Amino acid sequence: MARPSLTFRLLSLLATSSALTARPVAQVPGTWFENLAIRLNGNILLTTCYSPSAGLRELSAPGLNSSQLRSHPAPQSVNCLLGITETTPDVFVLAASNVSFSTGGERGAAALFAINFNHGLDPQPALVASLPDAVLLNGAASVPENLHVVLVADSILGQAWRVDTRTGDVGVGVRVPEMGADQNDGPATGINGLKIRGGYLWWTNSATTTLYKIRLTPEGRAACGAEVERVAVLSASVADDFVFGPGDGNVAWVATNRDGRVFSVGPDGNGEPVVDDALVAGASALEFGRTERDAKTLYVTTVAGNVVAVDTASGS
Repeated sequence: MARPSLTFRLLSLLATSSALTARPVAQVPGTWFENLAIRLNGNILLTTCYSPSAGLRELSAPGLNSSQLRSHPAPQSVNCLLGITETTPDVFVLAASNVSFSTGGERGAAALFAINFNHGLDPQPALVASLPDAVLLNGAASVPENLHVVLVADSILGQAWRVDTRTGDVGVGVRVPEMGADQNDGPATGINGLKIRGGYLWWTNSATTTLYKIRLTPEGRAACGAEVERVAVLSASVADDFVFGPGDGNVAWVATNRDGRVFSVGPDGNGEPVVDDALVAGASALEFGRTERDAKTLYVTTVAGNVVAVDTASGS
């Protein structure tokens, strides 16, 4: 999540030579899609904010004529579901906060909830842990060596919380200056999206439009003596969520929210816009499909209620 803008910049509908093709797979005007995750069956889970409370939706068979969008039960104590991560097959943990345009977030309201799709079509969200000291939760990621441990960004405090979803224990996993933001212009968003890959915690900082990484222990804490590495600085006004792929690929794909573009960042740290289309105005998060049909399809959510499919194979 990035701080909202009253207007998105005007985007050209004309594709450039380097642009990838974008097409809508779902459009729900008036809905703020914040993040997404892909189920084992290929369906897309979508977290939402502000309408008027938090919401969770599921898009089945994305891109096909049989596609349907349905709502799932969601916590009503907060107005925003943000990050979402899979801890075990078809079990997802959701980061929840009360979000305010004026203050950024509400201390005392944040929590993690779990939703288990292994037992019926409409599972109820179950409280995993309350985070009374958190302000604005954002991206979330499970630690590969200990999937029950989840790191979740706090964009206002500039840190990654560490939550043991088995015990409910909460602590600070990683806190470094590169996760913070300048607060001189009101509540600013620092760390936004985060991923764990190759023994590193990777994150975007919205304020500095930078992608960073730091060595992580298997327990989900910064490794002793680890130093922050700057991976890339994007020529954008904001950096939101990101994803690696397709498959085991080392390219990071970054949403730029109100900037209305998707950037790709190669292993050399060079970042360039590859999607510049009105469909991705307000791009908030991205994930690759999990079926053979769409493994190279990048799904992008927007705060304007769009779910967009980008064929990354068309640029290869």
